[in-house]
Amino acid sequence: MDSSRPFKIIISLLLGISVVMVLSASAMSASKYGSAYFFFYRQLIWVAIGLVGLLTAYKIDLNYIKKISPYAVLLVVGLLLAVFIPGLGVVRNGARRWISFGAVGIQPSELSKLAMVLGIAWYLSRNKNPLDTFKKVAIAYAGIISLAGIIILEPDFGTSSLICVVGGLMLFVAGLKYRYFLPVVPLGLVAVYVLIIDSPYRMARIVAFLNPWEDPKGKGYHIIQSMIALGQGGLCGTGLGEGRQKLSFLPEAHTDFILAIIGQELGFVGILFILGLFVAFSYFGYRLYTRLNDAFCAYFVFGFITLVTLQAIFNIAVVSGTIPTKGIALPFVSFGGSGLITLLIGVGIVLNIASHPELCDKNINSNS
Repeated sequence: MDSSRPFKIIISLLLGISVVMVLSASAMSASKYGSAYFFFYRQLIWVAIGLVGLLTAYKIDLNYIKKISPYAVLLVVGLLLAVFIPGLGVVRNGARRWISFGAVGIQPSELSKLAMVLGIAWYLSRNKNPLDTFKKVAIAYAGIISLAGIIILEPDFGTSSLICVVGGLMLFVAGLKYRYFLPVVPLGLVAVYVLIIDSPYRMARIVAFLNPWEDPKGKGYHIIQSMIALGQGGLCGTGLGEGRQKLSFLPEAHTDFILAIIGQELGFVGILFILGLFVAFSYFGYRLYTRLNDAFCAYFVFGFITLVTLQAIFNIAVVSGTIPTKGIALPFVSFGGSGLITLLIGVGIVLNIASHPELCDKNINSNS
């Protein structure tokens, strides 16, 4: 069977669910823009642009993708820094994460996820022993930490954490020795502790997570409304379009908390189906990774599949109240432009790799 076929089926299903549920979850909030279809039409546009990006990445030469990877990282770093330029960077909800080009806006932090995977895959594929010296490890760490550090200044704690975890795992599978890895763990935990203690809004999220009912109309509001939606859904849900929490109870229900609306309207069965799609995506992705002999392709597939998997896990954990709230969308499903387009381009690269059987069934550690 064509190795790319499972990915095509899974992504098609996720995108189909996305456009349907964005319409259902956003109709009420979209009415203030003059049409209940406002976010639905925009999501269709993002999907169309993303599919063009997917097809382009699918057809482009893999050697060219590897060649331009470091330049893609530099471009994204430039865009990340550009959000701090007055008049160019846009502040929304207290965070400076957007760059405005007239009526069009992009979120560089979303682009940074794919750029990081490309950059680390390129770096690790340069020789057979990419992490055998302290200097090589230090360079890799510096790249990941620098990217995450710029993002944390926006501030965007969720994305910076995701980049550090995915980047660290990519180094680990590349053969990072324990003597270079273990000392970083306590340092990372200390950094997270300081960032939380030093930030009132992050500390408030921790408190709300531990006891949301202490402030049910404030910091605990999102978690409570999300759990109400999931609880009302039961086994089979209230029916498509019949959910109540999207009626001004759960803010921005079509973005980070769209899974709560899916749970309310389609029930546990609907959520189980979504989970099944992500499990299948991870399974076929990691299976492809273990069969690849080209280093760049193998590291990219591992990094991208891990990125999507962890982002999905984080979003599901937030919606279910398992971890404190973060601004992390459900991959391929939540409303959004920059994130969706970036992920679809990444899928295009995976499909490109999967469609080249000559890259498979050899020793993964051979040099590219």
